[in-house]
Amino acid sequence: AAMKDIEKELILAAYRHVQSQKTLYIVIDEAHLLDVGILRKLRLLFERFPKKHNLVLLGHPELMFRLSMTCNED
Repeated sequence: AAMKDIEKELILAAYRHVQSQKTLYIVIDEAHLLDVGILRKLRLLFERFPKKHNLVLLGHPELMFRLSMTCNED
């Protein structure tokens, strides 16, 4: 339950930031360790925001390989 609360609070903080007309920059280090399901949730979250916001994923080359696979085209 604690992890769900943290997730909800992060989403609310991002919405508040955007509502105050600020650009959102999210940098995730070690992104190659993230589950593909988490990466999809991030993509869906960013689809709701204006295009001026940025998500930067830092990770090993295997991350680009996983993202380029046909099953992850979305």
